[in-house]
Amino acid sequence: MVGPMISLDIQQGAGAERWRIDPCAVLYELAERHPGEPAVLHLGYEDIVLFQDAEAARHIAHTNVDNYRKNLAGFRQFFGSSRLTNDDDAWRRSQRLSQPFIAGTDSSFVAGAATRFFSAASQAMLGAAGAAAVEVDPFLNDAAGAVIAEVTLGFGPDDLSSSLSSDFRVILQHAALTTWNVPGAPQISAPAHLAKAMAAKDRLRQGLDRLRTNGAGQSRSGLLDALLDAGDDIDVFAEVCTLLFAGFDTSSAALGWAMWLLAGEPDLQERLRSRLREDNEPAELDAFLAEAMRIFPPVPILSRIAGRDDTVAGIPIAAGQKVLLSVIGLHHDANIYPNPKRISLARFPGGEMPAALRGHFLPFGTGQRGCPGSKIARVEIKTAMAVLLRHLHIRRPPDNRLSFEWLASLRRRGGQRFHLAAV
Repeated sequence: MVGPMISLDIQQGAGAERWRIDPCAVLYELAERHPGEPAVLHLGYEDIVLFQDAEAARHIAHTNVDNYRKNLAGFRQFFGSSRLTNDDDAWRRSQRLSQPFIAGTDSSFVAGAATRFFSAASQAMLGAAGAAAVEVDPFLNDAAGAVIAEVTLGFGPDDLSSSLSSDFRVILQHAALTTWNVPGAPQISAPAHLAKAMAAKDRLRQGLDRLRTNGAGQSRSGLLDALLDAGDDIDVFAEVCTLLFAGFDTSSAALGWAMWLLAGEPDLQERLRSRLREDNEPAELDAFLAEAMRIFPPVPILSRIAGRDDTVAGIPIAAGQKVLLSVIGLHHDANIYPNPKRISLARFPGGEMPAALRGHFLPFGTGQRGCPGSKIARVEIKTAMAVLLRHLHIRRPPDNRLSFEWLASLRRRGGQRFHLAAV
């Protein structure tokens, strides 16, 4: 049995407003002060148990995975019924349909698309560079959205919406605002955000309707054809949207944080750039990207709801109770990663994950409900980072304060801003 748990009142206590504004900052503090320890979060009538250790993650995501359904109600309102939001048989149907296409994607096709779109993004960022720092997130979002649209669904981003990535960001902002609307807690109402999100959803739906009627026989992928031919068992709009947003948002976030880290480590930035002149795929780049995703995990929290009573790491969990897995907590456990905020390429020798870190490194989730496109994402992120390094010198502006925004992926509040110059 575990000892007394850390207790946080996130409705009325001193940390309540902080949790509402910046929950990921609270998770970083928990990881630093109480590495690997569980906590109970008091919110309204609910007690939510938060875990930040590999044993609990293994139990919830592997050993007893069928007992823990996803907690994505805020996203289901917009994206409907898909492999992201479903559980049980509905999830298995979607997974069986789409995963063979995703897993079978040719890595060279991903690398080629990433090279083209991120080269264009680099030039666009340089074109925007001036005396002021450039916010790079829109450029990274658009490039990552274009890659995932082309390699998984076979169409250009403008074929679905001319504002594809910004449409998804608007939807994510509203979904995140209402995620913590639970009994007994102050309810958040955001009609202006809702109106923008519904307009974005309408644009995406109209784009899919155009693809249905006008895209036959063009450059569609086998996956899009399979979705369109699946019949009433599959919500095509939901599947297309969740594949796109889950595919681009995490990759874009990971690249933004990698740039932030390199902007603060000019010697490491130049070292990686120098290695890229010698080797197109240096192991040091793999090790750096692993460290970047460890320090700033693209998916910072995994949220689940227990279907039946259970015990996790000695803690009783009641049926219907919400549990959170803090990927931040796992990645910043000083017992596993000494000096966890520091970049150390030696943690990933040869760019590979050592066996000792298995279960303690989950940048794309874990288990059967982990990121289905992690293979695509890894190739895209590595290729894109190499392109960015070859094109851009990256420096941080003087205002370097750090706070976080958690919608679907871990982002820097206010966006990633850098001074950029051509290499």
